[in-house]
Amino acid sequence: MVPRDLNPVIAYQGEPAGCAIYAGLQSGVELGDTVAVVGVGFAGQIIAQAVKKMGAWKVIVADIVDCKLELAKSLGADVAVNPRKEDFVERILQETNGVGVDVAIEVGGTTETVQMCTDILKHGGILGMYSWIMDPLEHLYIDRWHDDGFDIRTLALMHRIRHDRIWYIKQASSLMERGIIQVEPLITHYFPLEEAQKAFEVAGDDDTVCKVAFKFD
Repeated sequence: MVPRDLNPVIAYQGEPAGCAIYAGLQSGVELGDTVAVVGVGFAGQIIAQAVKKMGAWKVIVADIVDCKLELAKSLGADVAVNPRKEDFVERILQETNGVGVDVAIEVGGTTETVQMCTDILKHGGILGMYSWIMDPLEHLYIDRWHDDGFDIRTLALMHRIRHDRIWYIKQASSLMERGIIQVEPLITHYFPLEEAQKAFEVAGDDDTVCKVAFKFD
């Protein structure tokens, strides 16, 4: 399943990369669309790359961590917005001539990020839900979901049938091998296996982390 020449460290990312690639391919993005990806950790970074390769004219990424925004820009995103530093909705309306984005993909996993996607989507746009949100979404205003006829899609590969999951991991490996989706720049921290405890602590506590990987000698 894994291409022979693919760097093993990158190949290990096949499952999470496959999930994010699936989300991009199922998002409904069409040639010339303006797309917002809200939350650009590992999955959001891959989704942003995928929709750009699929023909999105403008990819807007949003996150509260500046280094993740810079990383997304280096990998092809067109506009980066930190909603803690500027009015997010106003900026999106400026970028879309007051219309809103064609597709908004939620990858942050909070009430705030779901609301952000809701507020910036155009009439009749696609709202893609990627995050596995475990906590109640409090004070979420979804009147626009009905009033503006949103197409709401769940983009989680893990809830598809087993055949699809296997296929997308294989697809992810192929895309990574050919350099269509860049994964190595997303691995921001490396640890030897004997420092596994520290690796998990850094992954959970350091906002600058995009993906942690182990190196095997």
